[in-house]
Amino acid sequence: MKHPENNPSMPNEADSSQEKIPADLVDETIVNQLKEKMLELEQSFLQVKDQNRLLSERLEETSILYKIAALLNSTYDTHRLYPIIQNMLSEISFIDQFVLFEKDQQGLMIVDFMTEKTKDKNNRNILDVEKEIAESVMRIQKEEYVPKVSHEKNYQKFFDKKNDACVFGVPFVSNKKVNKVLCFHSSRDLRENEKEFLRLISNETATAVERAKIYQHTLEISIKDELTKVFNRRYFNDRVFRELHRAKRYKRELSLIMIDIDHFKDFNDTYGHHIGDEVLRWVAKNIGESIRDSDILARYGGEEFVIILTETDKRGAFSVGEKVRKNVEDLSTDLTHMFKSSIPISRNITVSLGVSHFPGDGITVEELIGRADQNLYKAKAGGRNQVNFE
Repeated sequence: MKHPENNPSMPNEADSSQEKIPADLVDETIVNQLKEKMLELEQSFLQVKDQNRLLSERLEETSILYKIAALLNSTYDTHRLYPIIQNMLSEISFIDQFVLFEKDQQGLMIVDFMTEKTKDKNNRNILDVEKEIAESVMRIQKEEYVPKVSHEKNYQKFFDKKNDACVFGVPFVSNKKVNKVLCFHSSRDLRENEKEFLRLISNETATAVERAKIYQHTLEISIKDELTKVFNRRYFNDRVFRELHRAKRYKRELSLIMIDIDHFKDFNDTYGHHIGDEVLRWVAKNIGESIRDSDILARYGGEEFVIILTETDKRGAFSVGEKVRKNVEDLSTDLTHMFKSSIPISRNITVSLGVSHFPGDGITVEELIGRADQNLYKAKAGGRNQVNFE
């Protein structure tokens, strides 16, 4: 079989299948294609960059939320809880100030905590604005966001010049009612995701605060006397053992004072039990105001009270007892008006006190209580309204 000979005049099939691009168009076409590809790459890069930024922000927010949730669950003590909240809120990069408001029993707005920056007298205007916004949140029972707060007619009076700062007031809800407001201040407008983040933090914080409040109330019920609000006998029994153990371990002194209201039965029989209750409440309050914060006052039973005085010798305990006795006697004037009695109260309140001391009067709780009780009996037998520490 013969193959056709190549004829130079006939076009080659391979060559004819390729379209030749004119030389003057090559550079322009390639450049345009490259420009389109570069534009696509640039848009893709910006999208990835934006997504990375959002992801980074989400990771930061999630990290803060995780830390807050973990730390908020670490304590039920509000004295420890509030510093934890403040430290966590300080980590939010787009917030420069914050303050937690609540209303007291008189309906006045008070501050639970705030940033050091807010305390600065130069930032007093911001605190005033946040207070008004918090009052508004309390009133309308929902959050309030004020962008460019210095531009708002209602708040212009607080600013010398306008700026882009905003305030976000987020309510703390308890029993379907707003009882606290957390106000955030930022130097710029907040994005929606940032506001949502602050809502999440506020909800976590509100839950922790409410949980701590319930715990503290439950604890108080278990260790406080319902009538007088001082510690109860159960708490005293536990605390005196611990304090005596500590005194023995560190070779410290310890004293007890037993207190009895003189002729208390006569108050009940003559003026009624409601006046007797008022007397108990008043005496407990008066004793509490006459001793140190470190001393422990408890209702021992009936009309009897007991004080644990740490690191106090017998003479020091006598001085405290004498101060208590004198304050009760001197301040128990005009009881009719004080207790709103329908029957004129013609007598004053007095107390008798007995002191015991570790290690001089005993080395066990039973011995110390027994000696204090004996000295109390001597004080009453000696004419009442006196301190005995023999």
